[in-house]
Amino acid sequence: MRHYPFHVGDYRSATAHLTDAEDLAYRRLLDYYYDTEQQIPIDLAAMARRLRVDQSVLVVVLKDFFTETADGWHHERCDTELEKYHDFTNSGRRGAEKRWGKDRHPIGTLSNPSSPPNAPLIATKNQEPRTVNQEPEPRTKDSESPLLVLQENQTKSKPLQPAAPAAPKKKVADVESLELQAVCRETWGRYSEAYAVRYGTPPVRNAKISGQVKQFCKRVPACEAPAIAAFYVAHNNAFYVTKGHAVGQLLADAEKLRTEWATNQPITQTQAAQADRTQANGNIWTKIINEAKERERNEGIQQA
Repeated sequence: MRHYPFHVGDYRSATAHLTDAEDLAYRRLLDYYYDTEQQIPIDLAAMARRLRVDQSVLVVVLKDFFTETADGWHHERCDTELEKYHDFTNSGRRGAEKRWGKDRHPIGTLSNPSSPPNAPLIATKNQEPRTVNQEPEPRTKDSESPLLVLQENQTKSKPLQPAAPAAPKKKVADVESLELQAVCRETWGRYSEAYAVRYGTPPVRNAKISGQVKQFCKRVPACEAPAIAAFYVAHNNAFYVTKGHAVGQLLADAEKLRTEWATNQPITQTQAAQADRTQANGNIWTKIINEAKERERNEGIQQA
């Protein structure tokens, strides 16, 4: 298949969470799928070498967009487009064979019946010469050469049309989508850098984590999201440390972390417990004072 339909809007929406390396791997996988007209092979090491991408990146993209089967990795949209393409080409081939199988030349119209279809017609001995003013005879289907008939039918036949593009989105929505993609990339970049510094290894990235990053960027101001993500990885809250500063906890405490980042006052579990004790003590003393005031008031009434 020499070309395939590519819908920019659909692709951009489906791949907003990908890194540059993952986006490159996905495009090369699509090119391979349509060029070979077959599924992605099971041997991922050989496939990564052929596409010139890292195997770990290849695995992330395949699990995100493809379905693994016994014979390889299938892509639903690619399979649909290939099926349409094969149906069209097979239909055209059958039509051509049917037209070429008919004898479109009456006996005696060609001087050499075995000559190729596009050979020029040669006048026979009994044919009258055409004068200058003689009108050319109208051409009928029976007098046409098979090659001309095939060319006309190919012209009239409906050409292969790409799938109908998705309805164009509003410009405002497009701008917002592009801005969100940029924020997600920068947020993941800052989070990854801080994570690698703290733990000495890059964080794991998959479709679920990419979705969590996207949701986090929607819950806090976009311009603050990258800095909050880096602040979170540096947070020494015992609960966050126990969780390994997972992205899921960043999403769960998005608003709380934003407040701590804005005030530059990260709250640890020890500080939270101390504040709780202080509040409890304050409640006890308030109760004692109120009871003392009530006794004094009662005593004053009795004396009166």
